[in-house]
Amino acid sequence: MARVYLGFGANLGAPLAALAAAVERLENAGIRLLRRARLCSTAPVGPQDQPRFTNTVLEVETALKPLELLRALKAIEAEQGRVTTVRWGPRVLDLDILLY
Repeated sequence: MARVYLGFGANLGAPLAALAAAVERLENAGIRLLRRARLCSTAPVGPQDQPRFTNTVLEVETALKPLELLRALKAIEAEQGRVTTVRWGPRVLDLDILLY
């Protein structure tokens, strides 16, 4: 099992609900939540004409290999309506692998 750190963020729609739903979805994807940092609000990087982000970091454990984990995270984003339009633009959900 690998210990992994994930960045979770959102700034469109209902960010708190989107983040909570993504965390709930982890177990079904073979990812076990160990710890979660408290939520924080941050200014966007890149285009500034968008809402602030709600972010957190999760410490998780998984048997998934890095690319499998990335695919699982991208699937969770897609299930919640993530559509990539502009680099560093607004999004309903953003899940990143910070450290594997």
